[in-house]
Amino acid sequence: MLGWPSNSPDLNVIENCWHVVSQNIYMNGAANNLADLRGKVNSAMATFNNQKNTGVSIYNSFVARFMKCFEGRGNLV
Repeated sequence: MLGWPSNSPDLNVIENCWHVVSQNIYMNGAANNLADLRGKVNSAMATFNNQKNTGVSIYNSFVARFMKCFEGRGNLV
């Protein structure tokens, strides 16, 4: 049994994808209103979807990230 939370963000592919998307959303500062936020989210998702290799790279890096967590007993090393 490994001693770290089962929802480790280091191992969660979706959390890593959301991190990339959120970086795009807040790249030029926070949204000023709901319409601005919608525009930023739509733009960030379009950017992520157009960068096909980003999601694939995150997915393909899972085994390496898992091994780092395993070797670090729950922490990235």
